[in-house]
Amino acid sequence: MKKLIIILFIISSFLVAQEIDTVTYKICINAGHGGHTSNDRPPSTPAGYWESEGNLTRALALETIFKNYGIVDVNDTTRAKFSIVMTRRHNRHSDNLYLSSICQIANSNNSDWMQSIHSNATGLTASTRHTTLLLYPGPTGDSRINGLAGYPKAPQEMALASIMANNISKALQTTGTSLAGDWSFYGTGKPYLGVFRTLQVPGTLSEGTFHDYYPETYRLQNLDFRINESWAIAISFFDQFNLPEPEMANLAGIIRTYEEKVNYPYGAGSNDQYKPVDSIKITIYPVGSPDSSRIYNGNTTMYIDKYTPQWSQITSGSPISSTNWATIDNNSDYDYYMNGYNNNHGYNRNNGFYLFDSLAYGSYVIIYEAPGFWPDTGSVTIDDSKFFWTKNHFMVSSAPPYVKTNTPKANEPEHPAWEPIVLGFSHVMDT
Repeated sequence: MKKLIIILFIISSFLVAQEIDTVTYKICINAGHGGHTSNDRPPSTPAGYWESEGNLTRALALETIFKNYGIVDVNDTTRAKFSIVMTRRHNRHSDNLYLSSICQIANSNNSDWMQSIHSNATGLTASTRHTTLLLYPGPTGDSRINGLAGYPKAPQEMALASIMANNISKALQTTGTSLAGDWSFYGTGKPYLGVFRTLQVPGTLSEGTFHDYYPETYRLQNLDFRINESWAIAISFFDQFNLPEPEMANLAGIIRTYEEKVNYPYGAGSNDQYKPVDSIKITIYPVGSPDSSRIYNGNTTMYIDKYTPQWSQITSGSPISSTNWATIDNNSDYDYYMNGYNNNHGYNRNNGFYLFDSLAYGSYVIIYEAPGFWPDTGSVTIDDSKFFWTKNHFMVSSAPPYVKTNTPKANEPEHPAWEPIVLGFSHVMDT
């Protein structure tokens, strides 16, 4: 009798174990625009950033993050994973789909969500706008499904929009967030955006930041900056579907110097007025374990091959020329991420950005180095209280200080004895 009870217990336990369900969330990822026409948001600053390329980079990185997420345990009876549908994988003119076609791809694949990735622009020549915008179908405050009869309510769109706006803003250090429905944002009182108009599944459109804000344009040319935004979008979906976040965190920052200011527009009172440091070398290691260090080299693309293996680089024998976009877009034999000019990974200068992705929780030592600057050391403790950690830093030039300003001015004929004599130095001085 005991043997029978044991056997029945084992069988029942086995049957219970087999009842674990795997939920698959199908996400349709749309990289906005496509190609290099005037509608694909060509460079508006000397950095050479094309929105069509930036959107695709982020989309491909997002796909990789979802795939690497794998199958996770939600509870004792449920597991979850993601399945990804891409509306484009390349950046030729032929990849610039009709907006109705994008909706059709999401609908026909029975997607759980359609996420359209963009960056924003004011159209001004001296923009100082640096915020994150999330759009959803419907009136502002009353999200809908635009492609279904009667425009049924979809409150989950507003919920995700709020989560995603905050995450992107943290990852990119934008100055604020806003949410809006396309009916209200464009003042039509009815479905407006083509990427939502015939969409029969929930959807959102992210405008992560403004690509015509000069400091941000240079940061966007660092492909790792875009990858951090992809993480922000992915984390938002984990949170939306109540899935566990990865037990790790990202640390990012911008290295600048107080000793020189930029010669292009910047947000009033912001640190973007100070010049970013090029050719940075950032070393990080767990406290007490320098042999376990990781190094971030600025003006390179540390993670692009890790996150976008789907996107091949051009070769030295390619006929591609950044001055002849028609040749590029009409040649289906080549793929590329030119991102402006000068090298295949983009004009990655003048941003001072660094990223350490997937850091284990713990305390770390950080060493900052750059040619022409004194090395410096800092520390940071990463825990599970948040995913995006930020540590900006200012470096001090190692060049000898010199007088930048003086009162009285040179050759001033006389100076009242009761007025102070003031010298302004290139460095902060001990007084």
